[in-house]
Amino acid sequence: MDLIKDNLQPQHVFGRWGGEEFLYLLPDTDLEKAKEFAEKLRLQVEANCYVVMRHVTMSLGVTSIMEGDDMNSFVKRADEALYMAKENGRNHVVGYITHGK
Repeated sequence: MDLIKDNLQPQHVFGRWGGEEFLYLLPDTDLEKAKEFAEKLRLQVEANCYVVMRHVTMSLGVTSIMEGDDMNSFVKRADEALYMAKENGRNHVVGYITHGK
């Protein structure tokens, strides 16, 4: 958890969303910058050696808020990106925007 705390900025929002899922909101950040940030976190987790579980990885789904989004549509899109990352062998970052945007 220190790894997440070390990367939190004052404008960021982080919290648990379901059993093993978390939301990390990056206000005023476009999709490419959010993917870069997610990849940085993924690499830090992968490089860390934990006492109980020596090797931990994480998959991340990244999306951007779109016009007309509500919390459900926004989280659903991020969740779809997360499942794409898991389907691609895990330990990946996948960015996802629908409607060709």
